[in-house]
Amino acid sequence: MWCHLLQTSQFLLEAPGGTGETMPRPPDCLLGLLRGTPSQRGCTLFLISFNFMCLVSVMIYWHIAGEPGSPAQLSNLPVDIPCPHLEPPRRPSGTPPPGNIFFLETSDRTNPNFLFMCSFGGIYLDTDFIVLKNLGNLTNTLGTQSRYVLNGAFLAFERHHEFVALCMRDFVAHYNGWIWGHQGPQLLTRVFKKWCSIRSLGESHACRGVRALPCEAFYPIPWQDWKKYFEEISPEELPRLLNATYAVHVWNKKSQGTRLEATSRALLAQLHSRYCPTTHEAMKMYL
Repeated sequence: MWCHLLQTSQFLLEAPGGTGETMPRPPDCLLGLLRGTPSQRGCTLFLISFNFMCLVSVMIYWHIAGEPGSPAQLSNLPVDIPCPHLEPPRRPSGTPPPGNIFFLETSDRTNPNFLFMCSFGGIYLDTDFIVLKNLGNLTNTLGTQSRYVLNGAFLAFERHHEFVALCMRDFVAHYNGWIWGHQGPQLLTRVFKKWCSIRSLGESHACRGVRALPCEAFYPIPWQDWKKYFEEISPEELPRLLNATYAVHVWNKKSQGTRLEATSRALLAQLHSRYCPTTHEAMKMYL
């Protein structure tokens, strides 16, 4: 509650000399504070100071990061960004070609996968994928996460593809670090709708050489149901469940810290056993 510091009422104060002087009357809330016990006064002053510091902290953060509701300004970057011409790192002589495999540190705020896909092309996967089938025949492809949104945990595009360049331009033009997924799934969904001139994903799953595969291809289990990976399933049911799946995204961000018995019949344990045998053998020693 805010104090009204300006009061029009007056009260009479008797000076030691006997003369009365008219002084402004203190605010009622201040009088209540002064009349309280020392512990009450200390608690009240602490709450006022705490709220004030919170307000100052938020104002400073808005000044640095940009106010919510307005896009954070990446003023040092042009909106029209061409694909940079980068060269893959040289490998030491005498080593077999690894197929140009890169490991990237990504987040919803940075997403360097667009930069690397535009520069080199190829296939991008989040590290919490288990690959079931050969991905070499997929190109200019991404996956559908739900009926409303796409997902960039899997991307396969040719080098310097215009769709990926459009994603980079959208990243800069509409950057908003306050909204989770704005630079990730929502970005890909916006760009795909613009690319195909559609209002909803149900209208088209492929156009102008780019296709969005159905949920079963990479996200057979929605992130809301991530616990199903830790539930038991019969070995006979596993092939039927993943018949149309190229790779399984296991939503590590949700499941991290969940206990898994490597020798159990849990869905994730069976996936490790069948498609990641080396890792599975190591897991049996420690899990």
